Amino acid sequence: MKKKSIWCLVVCFLLFMSSCSLWESKDFFPPPIKFQTEKEIEITVPKDQISPESTYDKGEVPVNRTDTSVIYLKKVIQSADEPEFIILAFDILYQFEGKEQKILLPYKIEGEGDNLSYTNSIYTNNTVIDGDGKIFQDAIHISSQGPNQEFSFVMQTDTLDSMKESITFTVEGFQESIY
Repeated sequence: MKKKSIWCLVVCFLLFMSSCSLWESKDFFPPPIKFQTEKEIEITVPKDQISPESTYDKGEVPVNRTDTSVIYLKKVIQSADEPEFIILAFDILYQFEGKEQKILLPYKIEGEGDNLSYTNSIYTNNTVIDGDGKIFQDAIHISSQGPNQEFSFVMQTDTLDSMKESITFTVEGFQESIY
């Protein structure tokens, strides 16, 4: 009797885990892409939202928006290895309506069918502009990309301290994908 109960628990656990991975995969594997084109976007983050060790709910701090995609600030992290740097982590929410959609992806999808490859494609010119229009050269750099649509940038805390109101920077290499 105990063996039967244990097997039942194992089977239930495996079914639960497989359904979880299917659920998660829906978040970051869009349907087949019909067309992709590279797009440059601006990200603007209010300075008062950039405090170390902050975490935000999905969509709470939007930094760029299209009809179907909302890029938002997910969290702010003080670098453990180098405390003079702060990491800004972002993610993307999608609103799917209608038959054909345009979404922003931080990676390029190549191939067809089961032979798809995903290539990280975003980059920045490292320039930041504050709310007063002051330009800071070599102030921000890509930190990481992934998992899924997540990406992050690193900037020096002293640059952030000297900025007013907001920070704006350009990110190139997003893929505006039609599916």
